[in-house]
Amino acid sequence: MTLNFAVNILTTCRITPLKGKRIYLRSLDTRREEQFPSFVALRGANRFRLPLAARLLQFFAPKEGLLIETDSESPAGAGISGSSALMIATTAALARFTDRNLTLEQMRVIAQNVEAQIIRVPT
Repeated sequence: MTLNFAVNILTTCRITPLKGKRIYLRSLDTRREEQFPSFVALRGANRFRLPLAARLLQFFAPKEGLLIETDSESPAGAGISGSSALMIATTAALARFTDRNLTLEQMRVIAQNVEAQIIRVPT
């Protein structure tokens, strides 16, 4: 038996452009933060406090500094696809920020591949 359900739990990603090259990552719900002096520094890092945003930034490669703030009403580890919602919200926000016009399918593929990198499974 398959049971489908819908939940009214919101996930958001807001990107604010910054002067200079500094990159700030902030998760409001987990109260984690991370910063890098530039995209080059982020690209060279191997471990992240906020891997979802960091790995998506590596893919989208923004040319300017920015602040990414994410927030999710889904409790971490709840098993209700909160990380997938956060992945799509962040992908969509970065696509808009970097002036990429992506289809929903393209965003899904990007999110799927980045998530596979984070959890270290083959795509």
